[in-house]
Amino acid sequence: SGNVEGSDRSGMAERALLGAEAALGALARAAMALMLVLILVQVFTRYILNDALPVVGITEVYLMPIIVFFSLSRVEAMNGHIRVDLLYGRLAPHAQRRLDAAIMLAGAAFWGLVTWYGTDEMKTAYARGYLTSGEFAWPLWMALLVVPVGAGVFTLRLLLGFAQRVAGGQEPD
Repeated sequence: SGNVEGSDRSGMAERALLGAEAALGALARAAMALMLVLILVQVFTRYILNDALPVVGITEVYLMPIIVFFSLSRVEAMNGHIRVDLLYGRLAPHAQRRLDAAIMLAGAAFWGLVTWYGTDEMKTAYARGYLTSGEFAWPLWMALLVVPVGAGVFTLRLLLGFAQRVAGGQEPD
């Protein structure tokens, strides 16, 4: 019965994480579409109207980080990150699972630190009222919030993958 409860909890965690990843993925796709539109408008205003619309700051500070950080976890869930498997494919499945677990735990530790320090930077920017530089002075904490949210969800994905590998419930692809 304990195994079924653990399996139910793992399934609930997986569903919740997939929901968060889907929401972040939708935001990343929207940011990509908005970036495309803004760049097209900038090109149009620069070459047709001789008066370029300033969109570089918004793209650099807000949209690009959203695209990167909000996509990390979903790509991991799809096993889409680049992996060099020169020796990996020659290992037995149980050794692959152990290696995956170790890598996921190390990755979760790293991305957990990114989440922690990103949160600290965001709170500092909020408390001190930092603004972005450039044409538009927007609160910097809004841009910095992207890092701990994306890194935090990615950390949870890695921890769930670690737990699955340790339990032996998921074979490597």
